[in-house]
Amino acid sequence: GYVEETIELGDIDTWQFDGDAGDIISMQITDEDLAGLAPLVRIYTPSGAFLQSTYDHNVARFDRLELPESGSYTVVMQDANISGSSGHHQTGDYRIYFVKPPVNEHGSLINGGYVEETIELGDIDTWQFDGDAGDIISIQITDEDLAGLAPLVRIYTPSGAFLQSTYAHGVARFNRLELPESGNYTVVVQDADISGSGGHHQTGTYRIYYVKPPVSEHGALVSDGYVEQVTDFGDLDTWHFDAANGDTISIEIFDIDLGPFAPFGQLYDPDGLFLTRFIDHDIALLNEYPLLKTGTYTLVVQDADISGSSSYEQTGPYRIGFNLEPGEPEPVPPSASIYTPGSVYRFETITLDGSGSTDPDAAPLPLTYDWTIVSLPVGSELDPGALDDVTSDSATIVPDVSGEYVFSLTVDDGLFTDIAEVTVTVMNRAPVAIAGEDREMATGGVVSLDGSDSYDSEGDTLTYSWSFVDVPAGSSADIDEPAAVLTSFEADIQGVYVVALVVNDGEANSTADTVTITVIDENVAPVALSSVPLEALVGDTVMLYGTDSYDPDNGPSPLSYEWYFGSIPVDSGLTNADIADSTTDTASFVPDVDGNFTVWLTVSDGELSNSISATTYIGALPVCSLNAEAGANVTVDLGDVVSLDGSNSSFTDACTDVAFSWQFVSVPGGSVLDNDDIANRNTSEASFMPDTDGAFVLRLMLESGETVSADNVTISVEANESPIAIAGEDQTQEVQSTITLDGSASYDPDNGPSPLTYLWQVVSQPSGSNVALSTPTAAVSGFFAMLPGDYVLSLTVSDSVASDIDEIVISIEAEEEPLRCDVNGDNVVDNTDIMAIFASRYSPATGPDDPADFNGDGVINVLDARGCVLQCTYTNCAVQQPQ
Repeated sequence: GYVEETIELGDIDTWQFDGDAGDIISMQITDEDLAGLAPLVRIYTPSGAFLQSTYDHNVARFDRLELPESGSYTVVMQDANISGSSGHHQTGDYRIYFVKPPVNEHGSLINGGYVEETIELGDIDTWQFDGDAGDIISIQITDEDLAGLAPLVRIYTPSGAFLQSTYAHGVARFNRLELPESGNYTVVVQDADISGSGGHHQTGTYRIYYVKPPVSEHGALVSDGYVEQVTDFGDLDTWHFDAANGDTISIEIFDIDLGPFAPFGQLYDPDGLFLTRFIDHDIALLNEYPLLKTGTYTLVVQDADISGSSSYEQTGPYRIGFNLEPGEPEPVPPSASIYTPGSVYRFETITLDGSGSTDPDAAPLPLTYDWTIVSLPVGSELDPGALDDVTSDSATIVPDVSGEYVFSLTVDDGLFTDIAEVTVTVMNRAPVAIAGEDREMATGGVVSLDGSDSYDSEGDTLTYSWSFVDVPAGSSADIDEPAAVLTSFEADIQGVYVVALVVNDGEANSTADTVTITVIDENVAPVALSSVPLEALVGDTVMLYGTDSYDPDNGPSPLSYEWYFGSIPVDSGLTNADIADSTTDTASFVPDVDGNFTVWLTVSDGELSNSISATTYIGALPVCSLNAEAGANVTVDLGDVVSLDGSNSSFTDACTDVAFSWQFVSVPGGSVLDNDDIANRNTSEASFMPDTDGAFVLRLMLESGETVSADNVTISVEANESPIAIAGEDQTQEVQSTITLDGSASYDPDNGPSPLTYLWQVVSQPSGSNVALSTPTAAVSGFFAMLPGDYVLSLTVSDSVASDIDEIVISIEAEEEPLRCDVNGDNVVDNTDIMAIFASRYSPATGPDDPADFNGDGVINVLDARGCVLQCTYTNCAVQQPQ
């Protein structure tokens, strides 16, 4: 664009523009009044250094000036002293035209057409066109008035670098210019100083004709016929034709008037690449030219500069004759195409549809298909050959984990192949948390939380997270085990407790489910829960189950039950009396007509009651109705085999191919069990062996076609408590006595899993002893101690899973010999004993152990008394120890 201002006497005007180092600018400054003002212009760098100056009458110019640094440049404008009179006193209006590519003042060039504009005094016009690296373009710029304007045209790349320029009187041209980069190119148009006078002041109207093949301005050539058109001054006409590889063409361009117009044809292939040209006076001919590509070709027609004057400005009507000789058709490769949904959920079948693949020439053989797995997500256990129907036009696979699955299809027509790939994202369904039914509780009671009805539709095992959403003000309630499927908290004060449960399947959290516990300081109403089939047939027995109903505070009376009809079809003749066992937890009725039967159950604890309704649809035609019953929750000991009993599940006769399957919903921390550890998991009765204590939640699924029923069961596994062995207190006994061992005080805290067994064993015994235990596997045992010393025995008790050991020490003492000379047996030999021996002298000994027979000769005499004096306990045979 331009700016405009007035120079007054002696005036010095300043302007600025921004630029970066390396930018290229052009600037023209005009005397708009043509009244003597000679523009003198200087440019200063952002640092204030003088860069360059120019001056001239009428139009002063800077042409393709490269900027040395980045920043704001200063332009200084004043009158120049061209005459040498040093007057610098001319005044007048001036304009500054400024261009810094890339820039676009007037818009885009038209491929296959032209744009038109007017150059004013000193004007610099800018246009733009889009191109890719390697494109070939042709441009011709015409002086439409033929009044002296000499078009000077420059092209700048998308990065602003100067590419090429041209100028001429009449028609300036770029012919088959190859573009070096992709982007928006800038075309700059101004008057050229062809005469060398430095004027650059011619004005006038110009056109820019622009061609970038492939393009067709005038339409298709006619095979074995002709088309006609008139070329304008500097015009570039474009035509097209379709051909195949191997075809041969002949083209004749004829100057109808046989005037100065010299036909000039240029041929481009379907990719826009230049092939050949043909020129002549009157008739330009391209004869039997072979084509090597299939597609749409472009023919450009213009006037040729045969005279060498570079005018390219002759006009006139012309005719194009065209002939195409088809060659042998080139074999066309097939094209592989895959259609499949971009995403599915885990365990949904992925269907890969390659039926959209094509072979345009259907030769040389019918298409064959080959499907392969390119890649599977981490963790997938699918085999690379898991695809079904890999040689048909469609294949299927069932994904086992979430993530990206990449598949490829190769199609083959016997000569060529083509491959297509597709990526399918497999998503994980979030699990469903079920925190239980809202209920009332009594103050101070323990509130049980049961998340065992939560499930994951894809069978992933779950982890649990319980948390309080709200508790009454002042409550200090705390959830015992927030990560357990079965947990509890103590409702310490009255009010409303809201607890949230979130379950996770290893990839995603569920939406939180909440349960509201209302704690009151009075009798709590019971909760009615009923189960009825969704559908049944006329004449079938419809079972009504209220066995899940419960009373939170178990009182004041046992639950009572009452079943009754809420609504029945108009034509039904049933009454409440037709409900069998209507006052028990399990009732039934036999429907007599089609329609909806709504049945109510009311349960009462003697003071308060609660009711619930359920509706079953009775049809005349067989319908499939499934009712999965996983059995009652049970508690077992670790080490027991858990039997899973779904035999109470039911289904109607209309259900076919009913499939049973058991799967783990959750396992306790530390367990490594998975679904493969469930024996007979695809039958109604299965089993598994727990590997740790805690709660195992399993889900029984019944499926018949699209009809599904599921039920959960919780198996609470308790760790076995070790028995306690009690062998009894240590004992001291005499030699050669019978010892009794009594372990009957041993006990098992949990009385299982099996009755206690006992085993008595000898740990150690005196040297030479050989103890034989009586009944060593009974609670009471014994042995005969032949020798003195310590006997150590152990008792092992076992409940078949755990055992305990206790030891007992039996100390056996040797029999003491009587103290020799101690006649009175007071354990002291003194004068009393000596006198007794004297009194008994000449008497026979009572036996070998007679204490008076010191020398053991069988007779009591003086020698025995003398010997015993030497054995006195105290000095001088005193009767007591001297003080």
